[in-house]
Amino acid sequence: VRSRRQRQMCIRDRYWMATEDHDFAEINHFNLFGKKYTWESEQKGAVGKFQLDEIAKSIEDLPEKIALFEKAYNKHKNLADATRYFVNELFKSEGLLIIDGDDLELKKLLIPTLKKEITEEFSFSEITKTNDQLAKVGYNAQVNPREINLFYMKENVRERIVKIENIYQVLNTDIQFSQEEILKEIEENPHFFSPNVVLRPVYQQIILPNLAYIGGPGELAYWVQLKSVFENNNTPFPVFIPRNFALYINKVSAKKINKLGLKHEELFLEKNLLVQHYLYTNVENEISLNEESKELQQLFEKIMIKVTAVDASLGGFVGGEEKKMLKDFKNIEKRLKKTEEKKQETELKQVENLKDKLFPNNNLQERVENYLNFAINHPEFIDELFQLFDPFDFRFNTLIHE
Repeated sequence: VRSRRQRQMCIRDRYWMATEDHDFAEINHFNLFGKKYTWESEQKGAVGKFQLDEIAKSIEDLPEKIALFEKAYNKHKNLADATRYFVNELFKSEGLLIIDGDDLELKKLLIPTLKKEITEEFSFSEITKTNDQLAKVGYNAQVNPREINLFYMKENVRERIVKIENIYQVLNTDIQFSQEEILKEIEENPHFFSPNVVLRPVYQQIILPNLAYIGGPGELAYWVQLKSVFENNNTPFPVFIPRNFALYINKVSAKKINKLGLKHEELFLEKNLLVQHYLYTNVENEISLNEESKELQQLFEKIMIKVTAVDASLGGFVGGEEKKMLKDFKNIEKRLKKTEEKKQETELKQVENLKDKLFPNNNLQERVENYLNFAINHPEFIDELFQLFDPFDFRFNTLIHE
């Protein structure tokens, strides 16, 4: 029987570097203490090969000197090397294995799949069938395949391969191949070929066949679409495990929550609902006229019965009077609410600020905040996460630093 710590180390020991990706806009920025830092560059191609000269300005602008960050990005040649160093320094005591798929020897293992994709376009046909099946039961596809799900990659170039008649064209370049030529190119230079989001998971499983894949909701949703691709390629398909989720509450925020008397589960309400909930929970006198409105409606039901018994044509008049009075009730209620909002103005603003702090841009922290937001003032942050997380507990965690 393994301890929780041992179980964690068994399943969290591989890190796949997506160094061949070319979506620079997705990774060229981060947020730190509410400010956005952006790495401006005109470099093209796979982001892992990007030189780091231009990133120095962003590092200089940081509010604090961060030795690990500076050593990673100032002392290494390209983004892949810097990222490898940074991640290894964070997790080197955890038995982490870092895999960079942009490697000639690893790409040789992919040669049969590359040829199969070129000659059969197998991933397109398999995913299209799966998407049709998912659509019939009401699921939207997370990823839509290309006829050929490969890029051609050289220095400063990573462009899609498309088949036009009998020619394989590399988009936005003058590079083209016949089928015989491209198959020969795959055999001789497999590292010039890069799988897209559809075939990258297959590549990962070919290199290191995992028993389980740990991912977030979006990742697992698109992996579901790939099962038949794996089967067609005779590649083991892993079991899915949802990754851990958490809301981290630092000491300052924890004190504010306690002072305001909020429950942790209430923090997950939409901001306007949270503010309204706090307002109505902390009023000195009742400001809602819901009960009185119900009583008024019951009274008008009795009036309607009496009036229409005498003259049915007066029903519209009575209904109109009821609507006017209910509208007046609403206006009175709005006045009462405004008065109470003014009384609680300071506390309501604190609730709003707290919500914005814990859910920046109305998102989970992990979607916006950078690791440095937590680690600068809390160096043991990652070590504590290891102790608190259980990979087989799929609930959303609230982590409070008191």
